Amino acid sequence: MTTGMVNISSMEIINESIHRTPVRANDSKGNVVIDDLLNAFKLSLSQIDKNNLRGIAIAMPGPFLYEAGVFKIRTLHKYGALFGLDLKRLLYDHLDIPGEIPIYFKNDADCFGLGAFREFADQKSDRLISVTLGTGFGSAFIEAGKVPDNHEIIPKDGNLYDLPLQFKQLGSLKTHPTNGPVLDQIEKVAFKYKKAEDLISSRGLLQYVNDCLNAANEDLIIDIQDLACKARIEGDHDFLTSICREAFSILGLGLATSLKPWINEFDPHVIVIGGGIANASDLFLPSFYAGLGDAPGLKVELVHGKKMDCIPLTGAATGLMEGLAKNNTPHLGACVNAWRKTHQPILPQRVEDVIAEASKGPLNAPDQSYRIYPWSSIGSQKINAGFDSFAGLLQKIALKGDKSIVALDGFAAVDWDFLCTSISQALSKLGVRAAWISMEAFLKPDNEIEALVNPYLGSPVQSGVLKRN
Repeated sequence: MTTGMVNISSMEIINESIHRTPVRANDSKGNVVIDDLLNAFKLSLSQIDKNNLRGIAIAMPGPFLYEAGVFKIRTLHKYGALFGLDLKRLLYDHLDIPGEIPIYFKNDADCFGLGAFREFADQKSDRLISVTLGTGFGSAFIEAGKVPDNHEIIPKDGNLYDLPLQFKQLGSLKTHPTNGPVLDQIEKVAFKYKKAEDLISSRGLLQYVNDCLNAANEDLIIDIQDLACKARIEGDHDFLTSICREAFSILGLGLATSLKPWINEFDPHVIVIGGGIANASDLFLPSFYAGLGDAPGLKVELVHGKKMDCIPLTGAATGLMEGLAKNNTPHLGACVNAWRKTHQPILPQRVEDVIAEASKGPLNAPDQSYRIYPWSSIGSQKINAGFDSFAGLLQKIALKGDKSIVALDGFAAVDWDFLCTSISQALSKLGVRAAWISMEAFLKPDNEIEALVNPYLGSPVQSGVLKRN
């Protein structure tokens, strides 16, 4: 995990503030991943006076609930153990970040695109497409320094990873002399992979090579860097070297054909390629350019090394400042007290309040007055009130269990942000730091619910007028 500090006035990285901290993101134990994440943030925050801290911007891979700050990652080989974790609240609670400091999350591919626009765009370049090639296949479409909300000439949310591979566009490339026998594998690959990311990623490269090695009873490759090293072996090419080179060549063609329809529509001036696989650009760029064909005026920029650390950070900071300007980056102190939209009186919290109000009645005798809020006493000291009391109860419950898990259930009308914040503050007084799991992450999206219930809804009944013959 890379952290660093950005001067928001110049949008430049502060010298010697970048740190790369190991995070065991694929560990099956959530507490291990949480400890690594917190240590990475603590290291970066230790270098700055919190009085000078304007906000915290985090580039996060999806799926993720960016406004709420909740993990939804299940399929990627990282952060899967944190599904449902409220990362925003975790950082506030465990790092003692003041509530008025906003914590902002944005898709990591969009952050890379925003940072790349600041780095590579010029007066002639108002449109840019960026791709990040690593564990997954990230993409972003940037126009005038911003991520378009709903653009007719870009894919949904700027995502290319879940679109079908577009090898059918190759056509005349089947006789291209620079590609050689690799094109014999195209039809097989096109039907084997359901979406672009299945091939265009480190996982896809390893899967392609290992499928071939397994069929030949050869030892498998488990590391993408090892795969690249094998592909670069000079001299006579053995079976392993040929397969590794073939994998990178097909990846280059897949990337080019995935981008080509959107290059024609979006008309960018720059394509920026980053991510770990960009370090092996010598292995996939020849086939990428061949697949791209004629693209006059289009520049291709590569990002790796130190720039790959800096660009997503400046992109995340750009997104944070844009959000602050729009006033849509809620912080922990943004819980609104005036949440009621009614003039109906609030139910009194204590019996004493009801008696005091009743004593003002015409009979001036509480036991003879009309009780608008009837009750039956269960005795004193039976009901606890207040967040401090509740936090003490939670602490006792948690200490009894091995896993220290407490589930809170309530109505949808409950202001859960206010409730969780208040409980966290009460727990911190007891020296307890909680990790909250948001049930919002477990809800199916609207389109999936519609698909599930639609077969049972039937057709709308059409009304009409009966006429006599």
